[in-house]
Amino acid sequence: MQGRGGVTGRLHGEAHAVVVLWSEQAAKSDWVKCEASYAAVEGKLAALHIEPFQLGMLPCVFSGYHSEPLAAALANTGNLLGRMKECAD
Repeated sequence: MQGRGGVTGRLHGEAHAVVVLWSEQAAKSDWVKCEASYAAVEGKLAALHIEPFQLGMLPCVFSGYHSEPLAAALANTGNLLGRMKECAD
């Protein structure tokens, strides 16, 4: 599967973490949902959301994954980097 800009699910094998920024448009995108699914299966999903996005808009398959607001993550980059490190370990 090839997405925009030539990025594909094959890159997940090389990545330690895959950051998904959930928004209304991302939640409607089959490509974003597919890439997030690959990352989740591989234990590499680090999800953030862009407020005022409501997490209830996500498909139920993502309901068990933590997602924090992007603004909060940027305000406390230690937490964000820690979550990404957990994915890498």
